[in-house]
Amino acid sequence: MPATTILGTPLKYDVSQVYSHQVEAKDASSFLIGYGQDDVYAVGGTLSDLDITLGTKQSLYFASAINKLAVGKVSDTEFGVYYGGSGYGSKISYVNMSTPPEVTVGTRTDIVFDPDGVEIGAIPALPGKGILIKSLGTNSIKANIYTLSGNTFSVGSTFTKEGTGANIYFSGSKKLVRLDADGYRWLWVYPDAQNSYYATGIVITTDGNNISFGIPTVINSAVAQMIGAYQHPGDTDNPVVYYFDANIVYARTLNISGTTITVNSEVRVSSPSLTSAQYPAGCAMNSEYGLISYKANDGSDKLRVTVLSKSGNTLVAGESTDRASVSGVDYTMTSLSEDKFIVGYIAGNEGYIVAGQLDAGGVIIETDITGDLTVSSSVTPSVGYNYSDTMDLTISGVVTAEIASNYIVDIEGDLSLVGTYTIQVIEAPYYGTDRSTWSRVTITTSNTSKIT
Repeated sequence: MPATTILGTPLKYDVSQVYSHQVEAKDASSFLIGYGQDDVYAVGGTLSDLDITLGTKQSLYFASAINKLAVGKVSDTEFGVYYGGSGYGSKISYVNMSTPPEVTVGTRTDIVFDPDGVEIGAIPALPGKGILIKSLGTNSIKANIYTLSGNTFSVGSTFTKEGTGANIYFSGSKKLVRLDADGYRWLWVYPDAQNSYYATGIVITTDGNNISFGIPTVINSAVAQMIGAYQHPGDTDNPVVYYFDANIVYARTLNISGTTITVNSEVRVSSPSLTSAQYPAGCAMNSEYGLISYKANDGSDKLRVTVLSKSGNTLVAGESTDRASVSGVDYTMTSLSEDKFIVGYIAGNEGYIVAGQLDAGGVIIETDITGDLTVSSSVTPSVGYNYSDTMDLTISGVVTAEIASNYIVDIEGDLSLVGTYTIQVIEAPYYGTDRSTWSRVTITTSNTSKIT
C-alpha cells in the first residue's frame, strides 16, 4: 500500500516580521520554535491529533533582522537556540521546556564572529556536550564544542577550516546531521561560496574537546542556497541530502567512510507538472520513510509534502499531499514520532506551522460522489479541511479505489468504512454543513480490515 500524509490546518505563531526560524521536536507531542525578528524568540507547542497549542513566546535577545538561527535539543527537556547576524556576533541561549507548551529562558552566551550560517547538534555519548557550526561568508567554517552546566552554555576553543564557506540565506532546513549514534561524526551540507555555491558536504569529527574537518565534496554541481539533510533511524554514514536546482527539488543518498563522501544518484522529488518547487525541508520518520516539504507552484502556490522511501542507497518519491493557498518561504520541518511531524514556513513576513501525519500502510480511496454521503457525526466542511473521527461512512455510487500502488479498480454499488479514518475535502463550498454538497473527497483508513 502506498504511504501518504495528512495535513492539518496552518497556525500563525507570530504576526510580526519573521526573518528566520527553525523547529525542533521535544518528544512525540511537543516541540520548540526558535525565530528571529527584531527580537529573537522561542515558543513551545503541543500536538493533539493534528491540533496545535502554542505557549507564551519568550524573548531571548533584542537585535535587528537576525537571519541566521538554529535550534537543537540538548537533553530531554532542554534546548539551545544558536543565532547571530551582521554586527551582533553569534550567541547561544538556553531554553527549558519541562512543562510544554510553556518555556523558560536561561543564560545567553556570547560567541565571537558575525555568522553567515549556524547549526547546532548534541553529542549523545557526552551528555551536556555538543557541537556548534558557523560559516564566515566565503572563506571559512568554524566549529566549537559547547558544554552545558545548569542553564548556561560555555563554549570551547574555535577550530577552523579555511578555503570553504557559505552565506546561508534560508535557515529553516537542517544542514547538520549526526552520522553515528554517539555523535562523534557529523555531516554539514552547504552552498560552497568558494566553488560557485555548489551543493557541498563536509565530514566533521569531534574528539573530546577537539574538532577536525574532512575535505569538502561536491554533491550537486549547481547553485544550492536551498539545501538540507537527514539520516534515518538505525542508519550510520548513510544520510539523505535534498536540494533545489533550477526550480526542481531533488534528493540523493550519500555513503560516508571516515571523512570520504561518495555521492549516489539523485531522484526527482517535485512533480514534473510543477512550474517551480522551492524552499525544501525534510525529516526522517522511521527506518524506511522520510518526508520533504516545499513550496509547490502549478499555477497557484501550495505547501506540498512528498513521501520519500529509502532502501539502501535507493530513494523513491511517492505520494504527495498539498495544502492550497500557501505562498511561504524558508520551510522548516521536524518529526515528533514515526507518524507525526511539524512543518513551518514564513508567509507575508509572518510565521506559520502546520501539523501532519504519515500513514505508512493505509488504503487511500478517492471518489467522485454520485450518490449519497452519510457521516454519523457533525462536521462543517471547507476545501482542504481534514476531519478525523471514529464513525461509520457509507458512499453510494461508483467508487474508484487505489487498492495498491498504481493499481486502480472501480467498485460498483455501495462502499462502507467502519472505524477510524480521515476525510479531506477536495471540492466543497467554503462554508456549509450540507455534506451532500461534497463532490470529491479523499479518505484515508489505517488498515484494510476497515473496508467492507
